Amino acid sequence: MENLIAIEVNGLTLRGMSHKPKVNNLSKYPIVIIFHGFTGSRVDGNFLFVRFARELSRQGIGCVRFDFSGSGESDGSFTEMTFIL
Repeated sequence: MENLIAIEVNGLTLRGMSHKPKVNNLSKYPIVIIFHGFTGSRVDGNFLFVRFARELSRQGIGCVRFDFSGSGESDGSFTEMTFIL
């Protein structure tokens, strides 16, 4: 099952997609979080992230992929994007 997700962070909305595997009677399952690269998006030009997430789901593994602030469909400006270590 695929669902759109939206998470508000510092007044900006990050948008993404969750992929829930079809697992009978299980409330817990492993999950992978996909982080796109610099200037990328959760979809990727060749839909590699989408295909990978769907394959994980078929294998019983959940997945979340999202756009960083200023990328893809998330709010914000890419010029204001920063990584905090």
